[in-house]
Amino acid sequence: MSQQRPTSVTVFGVINIIFGGFAIICLPIGLLMSAGLVKFQHNPVMDMLSSSRVWQIWNIVSGILGIFSGIVQLIAGIGLLKLKSWARITSVGYAIFAIIVAVANMFLTAILFLPMIQKMNSGSGPEHAATVAGMIGGIIGGLGGSCFQLIYPILLLIFMTRPKVKAAFVAPQE
Repeated sequence: MSQQRPTSVTVFGVINIIFGGFAIICLPIGLLMSAGLVKFQHNPVMDMLSSSRVWQIWNIVSGILGIFSGIVQLIAGIGLLKLKSWARITSVGYAIFAIIVAVANMFLTAILFLPMIQKMNSGSGPEHAATVAGMIGGIIGGLGGSCFQLIYPILLLIFMTRPKVKAAFVAPQE
């Protein structure tokens, strides 16, 4: 008698594989940007962030952690599709880790954008208005992106701890 895999396990297995693959492919490019090997065109917001040592260190650390968590996510996704009990536990661990990282990212984003908010109150003219618009966009994008970043790990945590899903990973008694 074969085990019936819940649809949510299939969905999260496939999404884990996709997201893990994207992390493995895309995050090294982000690390190159953080290390300054890829230069930005003049952008006041990026200039201000790039001058922050905290921002540089956080991007490098979170990029490296992101690559490793992408590998874990990819492996867990394959394991979920094969109904391996370690894959469900790994997915729960990944979800908790991703939630912690997203909250830390929100906190650091808020701290890093405080100087931008202070700078918005000084200056005038069209260039200042464009800078302020960019800063507002950066603040909204940074904090909104961090909130969006929480959706998947919260859903993963909820579904991987549901009784029907947990039961699907229990080895059948023979």
